[in-house]
Amino acid sequence: VVSTQSTGHYYITNNLSCRMLSVVSRNLLTRTARFSSIRCFSDVNSRFEAAQAKLNTLTEDPGNAAKLKIYGLFKQANTGPCNIPKPGGFNFVAKAKYDAWKGLGDMTQDQAKEEYISFVAELAGADEPAPAAAASADSAAVEGLDVSTEDGVFTIRLNRPDKFNALTWPMYTAIGDALNAAAEDPSVKVVVLTGTGKWYCSGNDLSNFTKNMPPGGP
Repeated sequence: VVSTQSTGHYYITNNLSCRMLSVVSRNLLTRTARFSSIRCFSDVNSRFEAAQAKLNTLTEDPGNAAKLKIYGLFKQANTGPCNIPKPGGFNFVAKAKYDAWKGLGDMTQDQAKEEYISFVAELAGADEPAPAAAASADSAAVEGLDVSTEDGVFTIRLNRPDKFNALTWPMYTAIGDALNAAAEDPSVKVVVLTGTGKWYCSGNDLSNFTKNMPPGGP
C-alpha cells in the first residue's frame, strides 16, 4: 500500500492486497446488508403490530367489505398465500373470507403487512371526528348564540335570556351555518336546538329586525 501524502489517499500496489481488500469489502457489505434487512424486518413488524392496535381503537364500523380486506391481508401477512381448501358454497361467511385471502395471490408477507398498515391508516383517518368547533367558529362568535359539540351531540343554544331568547338576523344566519357544519361532521349523531333559562324562544326580536331588515325584505 502506497500513501500519497498530498492527497491523503492510499493505493493498492499488488494483486494479493487487491484480493484481500476485495474479501474485506465483501464481508463488510454482507454484514451491512444483513443488518439493514434485520432493521427493515423489525420496522415493518413493529408498524404492523401498531396498526393492529390502532384497528381496535376505531369507533366506527368500517363495513363488511373493509373487514374482509383486513382479514385477507392479515392472513396473508402472517401465513402467506392461501393454503386452505375452498369452503362449501352454502357456507357464505367462510366463502367470503376465503375469497378475500385467496384473491391476494402470491403477494409476499411483507407486502401484505405494508398494505394492511396503509389500509388501517386510511380507516383511522376517516374515523377521526371533524373539528366541529372550528367549523362552527363563525356561529359561536355571534352574540346570543352558543355552539358546542360533545360525544356526538351538536348543541345550538339560544343565549339571550334577558330577551326571552328572541332571534336576531345574525342569529338566523349563524344557526344556518351551524346546521351545515353539523351535517358535514360525521361524528355528529344528533343536533339539539335549545334555549337558556326558562324559555326556549319568544320569536323574532322585532327591534333588531326593523333595524337590520335586508333590502327587499327577508
